[in-house]
Amino acid sequence: MKGSKTNLQLSKTQIFMHQQCCAFRFKRLVEKVYPKYHNSYQLLTKRELEILKYMALGTESQIIAEKLSISKHTVQTHRKNIHRKTELKTPRDLVLFTLIFDIQL
Repeated sequence: MKGSKTNLQLSKTQIFMHQQCCAFRFKRLVEKVYPKYHNSYQLLTKRELEILKYMALGTESQIIAEKLSISKHTVQTHRKNIHRKTELKTPRDLVLFTLIFDIQL
């Protein structure tokens, strides 16, 4: 019984240490890229931010259009504008951008 408790405590400690390490790495990453994205964030319209949320979740244009009651072509135009204004190129960049600016659904 004692041995399993020690293993359990060690596991909790390892998890905590891993979370702290990840948080530290994320903070350093944010500090590195935040200045680059700050101006881009201010250029986005309310609708573009709304669409960006769905994009970061990997939602397809047709589904976004249905959820927002707009046409698929309008969503595609917003997507192009988001990419042009932010220079975000990968899904990872989209997710990071939404995390940095706390853009949530």
